[in-house]
Amino acid sequence: MSLAQNYETYLVPIIMDHWAQKLVGLVRPGDRILDVGCGTGVVARRAAEIPGVSGTIIGLDISPDMLAVARTAFIAGRASIDWIEGDAADMPFEDGRFDVVLCQFSFMFMADKAAALREMRRVLAPGGTLGLRVFAPGPYDRALRETLSRHAEPNENDFAIWAWGYPEKLRSLLEPAGFDITRLEQESIPSCYGSVRQAVELMRDWSHTVAALEPPVFEQVCLEMESKMRVYSTGRGFECPEPVITVIARAG
Repeated sequence: MSLAQNYETYLVPIIMDHWAQKLVGLVRPGDRILDVGCGTGVVARRAAEIPGVSGTIIGLDISPDMLAVARTAFIAGRASIDWIEGDAADMPFEDGRFDVVLCQFSFMFMADKAAALREMRRVLAPGGTLGLRVFAPGPYDRALRETLSRHAEPNENDFAIWAWGYPEKLRSLLEPAGFDITRLEQESIPSCYGSVRQAVELMRDWSHTVAALEPPVFEQVCLEMESKMRVYSTGRGFECPEPVITVIARAG
């Protein structure tokens, strides 16, 4: 399967969907909604299921492959969704187009984060709401970095997923972009993988270091990760701690 298909098949049910269900609690009936860096569209899809939602819903992503899966995965319900290819740092929308902008777990990958936030502010109506989520460092990524360093030279880009999970780093960009932060908090909901091995295998899509490991080395990495993460393995699988920072802000 392609990266986008893997994302929808595995990461959406394991990680993304339960966070999406919480994030769309910001949406009110009639809101015009933008899902920035929408990936395969789970946030936009959850927003479309909310009773009374009848406004615009747009999913924007720079990846045509992600959008192709999003179009296939969405089954029309209470509201429709437009899927648009575009860069978060240069959005094809007029000023003040949206009431709510949601950005779940894509901010970390945006090349120009300051420009992307300025664009999110620009396309929000005055007083509109931004809901942004990033992963925060936790025991899994620390164990993975330590394990990989024993067998390879970890590429720092592999850990970009967790690099923005610090309140002051987020404030340093959000406030200059014109946002008034109303809530900034860390919370955690375990993500349940079938096993530690499955979690490491799925990292092949996101980690150049893991993807480049020779089979015997990959096996050793899995064994070491299983040992380090044993405390989080249960009868239901690997309940991976998933620290997340959520920012709710108003367009000032």
